[in-house]
Amino acid sequence: MTPAIKDVTVGINGGEAASHTVSAGLARNLVEVATARGANAAALFAAANLPPESLAEEDSRIPFARYVALYAAAERFLADTAFALRLGECLDGMDLLVCHVGSGSATMRDALDVINRYGRLAIDVETFDGGDPFQVEHSVEGTWLIDASLYPGDAPQLTETSFARLITGTRQLSERRFVRLVHLRRSEPSARDEYERVFGAPVMFGQQRNAMLMDPDWFSLELPSASPYAHTVLEAHAERLLAELNPNARGPRSAAEMVADRITSEARTMTAVARDLGMSRATLYRALRAEGTTFEKIAESVRSDLATRLLRDGRSIAETAELLGFSDRSAFSRAFKRWTGTSPGSA
Repeated sequence: MTPAIKDVTVGINGGEAASHTVSAGLARNLVEVATARGANAAALFAAANLPPESLAEEDSRIPFARYVALYAAAERFLADTAFALRLGECLDGMDLLVCHVGSGSATMRDALDVINRYGRLAIDVETFDGGDPFQVEHSVEGTWLIDASLYPGDAPQLTETSFARLITGTRQLSERRFVRLVHLRRSEPSARDEYERVFGAPVMFGQQRNAMLMDPDWFSLELPSASPYAHTVLEAHAERLLAELNPNARGPRSAAEMVADRITSEARTMTAVARDLGMSRATLYRALRAEGTTFEKIAESVRSDLATRLLRDGRSIAETAELLGFSDRSAFSRAFKRWTGTSPGSA
């Protein structure tokens, strides 16, 4: 039987409210990185008013405010205003469930889907628009990756660490520079050079949102394969913890929903998606049939919705056809009319 998430907030600051929480593993990683750089662990816990034992159990949670206080204490004790970036560069010791589930992803796009699904197990906060924490936006400048998390008290360090982790992890897979420009909401820090070193791109501060302009190839970057069986077990555990974190949420997703999560603009095969889910093609076929649908119906629905959004966002028919992997405009137009009953020009 899976143990329930343990709430360790009672007794911290006299039992402060914990409407926003952080996993104990994430906080423990921060303490480990800070102490490795010279900070005193006891002083960090004292400054954050956080009992050391609150980080002992893997699935325990602490108040968000105590986590931010740990960040501030580490910056102060180390006299390092760029500590958030150092933390993001230290991938060793990141023993988090969301990371382990994400390791079963085939591409960076798939990994982002996992982060969006289970990211609240690491940091439980809302987003600006109620949507995913990491959002992809296509614009005239290119493809933006946006951190839409609404961190109480702003807490700019959390975005910086998240962005640095994504880019540092990418560099372990490819020497290419995938970031073209970084926008950060925070005011310009004294360690500006460190930001451009970590991201390998110009950084603009005081912007309206936290976002990175990415090379589109980054999203299709292939990740090392992991054990499909282990991925399936970890994902099931993550689903249980997510349900405990938000008791009002729906139960585990259907097979159709999990397939839809893994279908991108490109035409992925049923065999490839089944492999991502840690099952055979035949098993996936039976699961979808039991739910009254097929892989082809789901794929058409996902691509139809994406095509409609792109066209309504001002993309041309030719551009949309290319983004969805069609060989030419006429082939896309025929498919779009089959999907929707109308021509792309009327979308």
